[in-house]
Amino acid sequence: MIPPNKPNSQWTVLAGLRFVLALCVVITHSGIVAPGYFLWRHVGNTGYPAVFGFFMISGYSIAASLISKPSGYFWRRVRRIYPTYIVALLFSTIVLLPHPLHLPLGQVIVLSNWQTILSNVFMMQGTLTQSVSGDGAVWSLSVEWWCYMLAIVLIRYSVKWTSVLIGLSFAALMIYMRSKGYLVGDSHMPLGLDFLLLAWAWMTGFSFYRAPTKINFALMLILPVIMFDMGDHLPLASVTVAATAALVYLSNEIHIKNDKINKCIKWLGDMSYPLYLLHPPLLYWLSSEASIRNGNVLIICIVLIVSISYYIGSTLMNKIEPQLRHLISGSRSEVSSSRTGTV
Repeated sequence: MIPPNKPNSQWTVLAGLRFVLALCVVITHSGIVAPGYFLWRHVGNTGYPAVFGFFMISGYSIAASLISKPSGYFWRRVRRIYPTYIVALLFSTIVLLPHPLHLPLGQVIVLSNWQTILSNVFMMQGTLTQSVSGDGAVWSLSVEWWCYMLAIVLIRYSVKWTSVLIGLSFAALMIYMRSKGYLVGDSHMPLGLDFLLLAWAWMTGFSFYRAPTKINFALMLILPVIMFDMGDHLPLASVTVAATAALVYLSNEIHIKNDKINKCIKWLGDMSYPLYLLHPPLLYWLSSEASIRNGNVLIICIVLIVSISYYIGSTLMNKIEPQLRHLISGSRSEVSSSRTGTV
């Protein structure tokens, strides 16, 4: 345990971990247009395992949110997820509106039809439709979103029932993988199976926060390792998921003394979400329209563009949001006064 005079930096550590995982996904996807460069050669197989790291951290964080402040949970999720998500969907649509993007290795990215885009708005990718063509990263957000909804039910019952669901979901995944003979992924799975086969990863983090026992830690650590061992044996896959589980476990024991470092890491953690969502359309556009073909340069450009955009956007929102709240509260007061017949 951390001594009383040492406030723990748990959420700072997890924020930094989210940024590293998002960066792993960006590096992996850089191989779509520019394989063979330094970063891709060394950590280019960590992207898919990193998504499972996101699931663990998300489940852990949502359990903390529901336990500490259950009221307003749904709208907090909407405010946290949807603004950046809608921006990502709009951007991935806008870059494809003029014409399809022709990538350096011959792939052609065409605009999805409006039904697919609309279904993605309501988190139906993987359930009723495919992810939008311009932003394949949104597939995992649908899994997370429906796990958020599931959490409202899970929090009402004992952790053992979550463990039962983890076992059922993971068993279904193992049966599916055994029948297919390869590692599952969004592009491989029939519609409707993403959530059913992958929710276990999210629930391991959810259970571990509620009951931080050795058994629940073992589930969070071992199940992803088993999955990747049964699959395509991606280099560093087991290391990625095991390191994530270990940091979630140890995050409560880590203390970062320097306030500036704390703020910087938290900012990177907040920026990791737009980085994850916006990097695919940026990657396609930069390699196609800006003709950037060096994978390392592409990764640096994407991180810089998202960082600057996020800084500007968050700064503006911090200035605008209080005014919007004031206007909304003023409107409510006027409506209330008119109903009671006062001025």
